[in-house]
Amino acid sequence: MFGKKNKYGNQKSYFELVNEKLIELNKKGFMDDSVENELLRIFNDNNYVIGLHKTGYTSINDEVIKDIFSNGLYSNGHILSFGIDGIFDIEKTVSFYDVFIDLCVNIKQCKAYKNSDGCIILKIPKNMKKSNKLFYLDSDNNVRIYPEYIYGYIPVNNMVVNRIIHNPNYKDKHITLIDKYNILLKSYFDTLKKYDYNQAVSAIVNFIKNNDVSYFSGKSNRNNIKKFIKNTEIIKILSYGLNLNTNDLNHLINMLSVITQNMIIEKENTR
Repeated sequence: MFGKKNKYGNQKSYFELVNEKLIELNKKGFMDDSVENELLRIFNDNNYVIGLHKTGYTSINDEVIKDIFSNGLYSNGHILSFGIDGIFDIEKTVSFYDVFIDLCVNIKQCKAYKNSDGCIILKIPKNMKKSNKLFYLDSDNNVRIYPEYIYGYIPVNNMVVNRIIHNPNYKDKHITLIDKYNILLKSYFDTLKKYDYNQAVSAIVNFIKNNDVSYFSGKSNRNNIKKFIKNTEIIKILSYGLNLNTNDLNHLINMLSVITQNMIIEKENTR
């Protein structure tokens, strides 16, 4: 095999041989031009990486697709317990491809992996590929990848690919709960000096009430919440705006942790 030569008479490199093999494999099956063009467009977006999760033995139907699109993809293989400082590896669940033709071959031939009916396709910002912000713990303590990173589902029938089922919850712009806290607090940066302590706390509490707290869903441990709050701009901005000393800041963080925990419990109990 490695004795073959290229058109220049030189021995073919491993890359050339692999590329030839991929071209040969890609001749099998069929992919609609519109699907291939869309995949090529998102694959060539330099700010993102494209990954596949082959469905395996899971029986895929409309209900399963709706659940994945709405609640995210289960991330199997994680043995660490979930927490703010937990470490997760998306490549335990999702395969990424550096060569476009390799992506196409793996989609068309997904049946070879545990009799898969198709592929979940993910589009993830490059700078978040190794980030814990991709994951959350659902109410049943399952680690999931947020639905906003799931581009869609590609059904495959006998190596024939005709369409992409798009996820309406996919987002090109991603704002985490920490980011939302920071945006809120930064918006008060110039006016916090005019606020008294209770007004500032009320503003933050109202934000918590009116926004998604699923980041903590199923794991409403106050220590984790305190770690989360300390990772925001709260300490820096409130200490500047309200001239709080260390004890007062710790008191505020504890109070916000209790408030946040109670709101999470309340929301989970009303589902």
